[in-house]
Order: sequence, then structure tokens, then C-alpha cells
Amino acid sequence: MPFGRGEAVLYDVEEVVKDAKLPLEKLRELFQRKQYYHERNSIIQHVVKRPEFSKYDKLEFLMEIMEGDSNLRTASYAGLNFRKLSGWNYKSLALGAFQEWWKKNKDDLKKQQK
Repeated sequence: MPFGRGEAVLYDVEEVVKDAKLPLEKLRELFQRKQYYHERNSIIQHVVKRPEFSKYDKLEFLMEIMEGDSNLRTASYAGLNFRKLSGWNYKSLALGAFQEWWKKNKDDLKKQQK
């Protein structure tokens, strides 16, 4: 059952992600199988809130969505979360700016997670 939070409409995460401890690769697969942006946004929210995923892994997941998802609502929601995690204050659909930030910072973030 969808519910609203600001501009994003989300499904209850338990309805979308049946196993709360799925590894990131399985969540990527689940994300690709979901058709509706509500469900995809719920998976984004779930990944961002999981403390065992590194900041690098979360940002990489969000960048993949921003670069590859054709639904603007999903890409925008990924951008909003990328902006929050990175501290980079661009509009959530400013893909070029986020790509530039990611290119400059991803190696440092990867080193920090080790």
C-alpha cells in the first residue's frame, strides 16, 4: 500500500523487500525486477537506511540508478538521496554535476571503507 512522504510516494518497505537483510547485489536485482517507481523508490530508501552498507556502496548504487533509470521520479529520488549522502547541494536531477563529484571523490570514499 503506497503512502506519501513529501513529493515521493513510497510503498511500505516490508511489502517490497520481503527479506530485510538482503545483500546489496540481491537488492540491485530486486530493483531491476520492479516495474513501478513507488517500489523502486522504496528499495532506494531501504538501501540508504541500511547501516551495514558503506557510504561508497550506497552512492555507487544511487549513481547507477541516476545514470540508467528512465523514470524521472526514480532518478530524481536517487539524486535527492545522493545529494544528502554526498553533502553536495545540487538539484536532484543535475546528473552531470553529480557524475563530476562522483568521479572526483569515489576513490577516496572507497579507501575510507577499508
